[in-house]
This record gives sequence, structure tokens and C-alpha cells, in this order.
Amino acid sequence: MPCFVRCAVLFALLISHVTYADERPRVALVLGGGGARGLAHIGVLKVLEEARIPVDCVVGTSMGALVGGFYASGKRADEVEKAVETINWDDVLNDRPNRE
Repeated sequence: MPCFVRCAVLFALLISHVTYADERPRVALVLGGGGARGLAHIGVLKVLEEARIPVDCVVGTSMGALVGGFYASGKRADEVEKAVETINWDDVLNDRPNRE
């Protein structure tokens, strides 16, 4: 696992354990990479929302960073799902982008 990923996970774990006597525990959401896994992350977001579990920190790599970024920007899980479904993956993954 690359060093920056290990550092991000460690940082998220440290943040998640910082609590004060009168505060609730903090929740850090760590999302991994991989296209299919990224779509599974949306299902996890939906379950967290249904259970009303607040997320304080989001970190991710690759597809997890994309999904996490949408979620961290304030979008709900269903909005993240719609956004990911509308992405033209042929354009995103094209090795020869249009120079216009």
C-alpha cells in the first residue's frame, strides 16, 4: 500500500478517536479504490444516512476519492449516485483527451 494511503488512513483513525467528554465520538469514513467498489460505497453512504450516522471526515483513494469528494461537498447519497451515473466514463478514461 502506498505511503500516502497509509498516512491518510492513519490520519482518519487519529481524527476518529479525538473526542471530548461532552461530545459524541467522531466518525471517519475511509473509502478504497476500484470502480465496482466505488459504486458499493454509495450503498454504504445510503445505510449511514438511513441510520442517521453523521460523518465528520472522509478520505478515499481513486474511485473512493471521487465518491467521497461528492459526499464531502454536501451531496446526499442519492445525489452522489446520480452524479456518478451521469459521468461519461469513456471521456474520463480516454488516454488521448481532446485538446480543444
